[in-house]
Amino acid sequence: MHPPHGRGIPMFLSLANRRRFSEKLATFFLVLFFLVLKLPNAFADDNPTIFDVRRSLPMEPSEPTFHDFYINAGPEVGFRVGMVMNVIRSMPVHDPIQNKQQATLNITVGKVRVIHVEKGIAVARLVSEVPSSDRPVLDFESVMIGDQVDLTSMKMQTTEAKPELNINSDPLLLPVDRGLPIIQFSAETIGI
Repeated sequence: MHPPHGRGIPMFLSLANRRRFSEKLATFFLVLFFLVLKLPNAFADDNPTIFDVRRSLPMEPSEPTFHDFYINAGPEVGFRVGMVMNVIRSMPVHDPIQNKQQATLNITVGKVRVIHVEKGIAVARLVSEVPSSDRPVLDFESVMIGDQVDLTSMKMQTTEAKPELNINSDPLLLPVDRGLPIIQFSAETIGI
């Protein structure tokens, strides 16, 4: 039985043309299906997000407490151990007069340093928080689940180079005694 006029594959096409038409139609719907699956991710923010927070439990009062933040990205976005980056919280601002969302503020709440990286995941430790006097008021003051890592602020943390000590320039600095006789020269003793 043939489909009614105006539905399905047009009957005026030859059998070969109907097959090509069916294949093109199937390809079109397949591509459309995959586009619909990818569409929600197309508008998603590309910044990695903190999805878990863990805190160490010190056994002694003198032991430090660490806060580790688990991030849903790893070396594929450029994370390496030692990198320092800002953590940003998106905060929508509602205008009650016009009854609409006025804007979304992106507020830097702190800095974290990556301490461990694997495929698809990184663990970072809190380095510093932005003081409340330097940012808008937040419901929760510290870094939390849902905050995003700012990839544009990533920097490799370098240890500051210590200035070389010149024993001859400072008379208060003496060489360490390693059992060898210490001979100290000054400009007067060598006749300069």
